[in-house]
Amino acid sequence: MATTPKGFDQYDYSDEMGGPEQINAAELFVENLIGESKPTPGDLPSTGNTVGRTMFVESDKSTRTWDGAGWSIQSVAPVSAPPITYPSGFSAGSGMDLTRRDGMVVGTFYVNKASGSIAASELVATLPTGWRPLGVSAAACGIPAATGLRIDGTTGAITAVNATAGLTLVAQFCFRANS
Repeated sequence: MATTPKGFDQYDYSDEMGGPEQINAAELFVENLIGESKPTPGDLPSTGNTVGRTMFVESDKSTRTWDGAGWSIQSVAPVSAPPITYPSGFSAGSGMDLTRRDGMVVGTFYVNKASGSIAASELVATLPTGWRPLGVSAAACGIPAATGLRIDGTTGAITAVNATAGLTLVAQFCFRANS
């Protein structure tokens, strides 16, 4: 009997119905074709999979495929920045752009201070969990800390590297984020 590219029995329209076994094979084929979704990566099944089975993970908006040994990430939809916490007197500046895709956070960060200059090591904002860099301090993707920010991977604290004479701090960065 011929099989589909995924290894399922292929039936001609002229074949008689094979009963529950054929129906189960067709159901499994459709599940693999359409895909399923699970709330988190931890909910993905570790048994009963076939190579090529695809599932959507709702928590990180990723598409994952079973490769025979485990689930590999195929793609992750870009996610817009979550609420960032600002200390009193600070706010997001216009032009703020922060996204996460495939575990990388990329952004242009603008922060405004209501009055006075921004001091060196002053806390200007805090990133939420899932948007923090792996490690204690990140200047990833070859962007040096001199861009104006230091980001603590444990607490998410964003601090100014140097004092600024103005009321606005601008920095570009990218890093691999924790989950």
